[in-house]
Amino acid sequence: FLSPCVLLAAAEAGVGYLLPIPCTQAEILRRLEDMLLKVETPVSDTAAAFARYHVRRLGLPRGKGLSRILEILPHYDSRTEPCLSKDFYADMAKALGVSTDAIDAAIHRTIQKGYEHRNDAIWREYFADTSVCPGNKEFFNAVSDRIHENAPSR
Repeated sequence: FLSPCVLLAAAEAGVGYLLPIPCTQAEILRRLEDMLLKVETPVSDTAAAFARYHVRRLGLPRGKGLSRILEILPHYDSRTEPCLSKDFYADMAKALGVSTDAIDAAIHRTIQKGYEHRNDAIWREYFADTSVCPGNKEFFNAVSDRIHENAPSR
């Protein structure tokens, strides 16, 4: 199936990697994760797109905490709000019908899981000290700074 002609046509079409079939789901997922990490820029230039890009680079797992992080990050600016305002949590808690503590805990668990399975080189780009897991405030400040550096339409 993989003749020189097929390989040449694939290369001309911009294919950078061929995955032999049959293969396991784990191989496919690993390859997709590798491809996502190599994405140089977000799909669009909005703060929300940059937020998704940065949390994907940091390898945060899916779940309620990630959803909450992605809801807060586009609106949070560490330069104008030196500390993570509980107003973000309170507004979200009211809208979702949960406690602010539940939101805080979900976000922290997500950051903790991402930290436990981190790519240390990528995390060092965001955090000076990768020997300890960043707290929620430190996480939001670091990622917000990166979003603001890159997102022109904030």
